[in-house]
Amino acid sequence: MITRNPKVADAINRSQKQIACIDSVLNTSNNTDNSYPSRKASRLLDHSAELEPEDTFYQNKSYERALDELNLKIKILENKAIEDQKVIETLRSKVKASQANDKLMISKLEYENTQADKVIRNLKETLAIGLEEENRMLKQEFERLLRIGGFEENKEHKERDQIIQDKKINGTQYNGF
Repeated sequence: MITRNPKVADAINRSQKQIACIDSVLNTSNNTDNSYPSRKASRLLDHSAELEPEDTFYQNKSYERALDELNLKIKILENKAIEDQKVIETLRSKVKASQANDKLMISKLEYENTQADKVIRNLKETLAIGLEEENRMLKQEFERLLRIGGFEENKEHKERDQIIQDKKINGTQYNGF
């Protein structure tokens, strides 16, 4: 585009480069954004060659507005990207904290399991000792009862057996009790 003012020409060239850069960024990010600022900037670039030098002032103002709108959109996207990055970092820290908490819980459960195993072993040992002691006491009681003549039930059987033996010897019949 031909203008009489070199500052205007320089501003137009910078605007065109910035718009082209922005459009390439928007297009490479698979963003099919046909927002008003992008369409307006493209339309202004397409028709810039047809303008008269007197119209360049208005053309420059249109470029400036389109550029301002695009810069605003870029700022919004940058802020959104920063917010998304913060969310990602927050989620990462939550995941790390959760993993650390899980590891702590696992080690706590393993410790409790080890303690429970020790308690079970101690109970088994105590039970085994108690059973051995009970068995020893029962054997001693059994041996004592055998030495003194047996159990009460055995005494009745012995008495009955003795009566039967006596009657057999005397020749009488045993009728039972």
